[in-house]
This record gives sequence, C-alpha cells and structure tokens, in this order.
Amino acid sequence: YNIYYNLNGGVNNPLNPNKYTYESDDIILQSPSKEGYTFIGWTVDGKAFDVSKDTVPAKDITLVANYQVNEYTITFKVDGINYAIIKQNFGTAVAAPNNPSKTGYTFAGWKSSADEKVYAAGASYNVDGSVTMKAEWTANTYKVAYDGNGATGGRMSSSSHTYGVASNLTANAYKKEY
Repeated sequence: YNIYYNLNGGVNNPLNPNKYTYESDDIILQSPSKEGYTFIGWTVDGKAFDVSKDTVPAKDITLVANYQVNEYTITFKVDGINYAIIKQNFGTAVAAPNNPSKTGYTFAGWKSSADEKVYAAGASYNVDGSVTMKAEWTANTYKVAYDGNGATGGRMSSSSHTYGVASNLTANAYKKEY
C-alpha cells in the first residue's frame, strides 16, 4: 500500500516510508519539520493517528502533519534592566513598546541580539525566535551661547558640548571698561 503525506507546508523526514505491506513490521515514522512550528502528530481521515498504537488500515493512506506555532519571548532592555517582555507567535509582526527616555540622550532604536541590527523607533519586524532588544542611545549635543552681560568689548562665539563628555567652556573674551 502507498503512504501519502500532506505536510501542511512542512518538510518530510527522508526516513519516512512511501509504502507498506499489511503483513510487514510496524511502520516507523519520523517527525516532519516546519520552520517556526512544533510537530504535534499525524491524522488520518481527520482522526489522530499514532502508528505505534493504532492499527494501520489495509489500504493506501494519507498522513496529515499537524503543527503548533512556536511562541517566542522578545525582551526589551534599557541599560540592562527589563523594560518590556512580549510573548509573540512565530512569523507575526512585533510592535515595540513605547520609546524609553533617558536624561541627556535621544532614543535611537532597539538593537537585536539576533542580527545586531538597530531597528528604528516605531519600526516593526517579524518574529523568528526569542530575542533580546537593547535600547540604543545618541548623546544630545547642547549649544552654549555666551552673554557679555554688559561687557563693553570682546566677542565670543557659541560652543557645542555633548552630554556626558567632559569639555571646557570657552575662555572669557569679554571686556568691561570702567
């Protein structure tokens, strides 16, 4: 007799037989595979079928593979601390949580532990496994404008300074005559 397989998008194990005889030894079936899913068993004619327990009928059969979608954990971290944890099914789009904030910095996106890419704030991506997303930051740059506060001479251009980076202010170039 023939064994046909309906793999529902999966890939059959090459060790699985295509034929059997009614008088032959037990049929041994290996699990098929399907990316993002876990194989949960075979059905024949809409009923669960286990070759180790059920009697194999004396006719051609079609084995239908059944799967359960895998659920993955996406952990969003801000400075090493869990910010949000999302459970998501394989192949579905993940919407990142609200952007975090940090004094002196602008949120630049989420860096994936899976591919090391930084995903822009508000971007979504498809889940294909558990992953940690780390907040990435850009230090803010501030402009310092100098005011002579009544000075009668001298000029000073403004200067730029990056948050968290030590730098000196421009030396005073204003003069005041009395």
